[in-house]
Amino acid sequence: PTEPLRLRITIARGQATHASYTFAESHIRIGRTAQPLDGLGRPRTNQVVFLEDGDDHTRTVGRAHASIRYDPTRREYGVFDDGSHNGTRVMRDGALFEVKPHDPVGVTVRSGDEIQVGTAALRIQM
Repeated sequence: PTEPLRLRITIARGQATHASYTFAESHIRIGRTAQPLDGLGRPRTNQVVFLEDGDDHTRTVGRAHASIRYDPTRREYGVFDDGSHNGTRVMRDGALFEVKPHDPVGVTVRSGDEIQVGTAALRIQM
């Protein structure tokens, strides 16, 4: 019962290496390029990879923009902003929820939600 639920992510706006991704992992990183370096030169591996030379929406995605993490106790996923410049939001049933940078609580993600990273967007299905 502690295994992560299967999560399907479809690119709704922007350009990525795949039109959709399917995961059953506890930590999924979202960013521009597959393996950017942080300010200290440490690599980060993004599983949802927006193109470096993509469209205007894609250029608003940071190299280390956001993460989706599974909480086995609550059996749900949450989205976290990893310190992006252009923000992360969750659109659910017409309401927009801002994800505060480096907030340890994040915002719970439900099936049907749209996660906005900059002006690019992902649709979530579980």
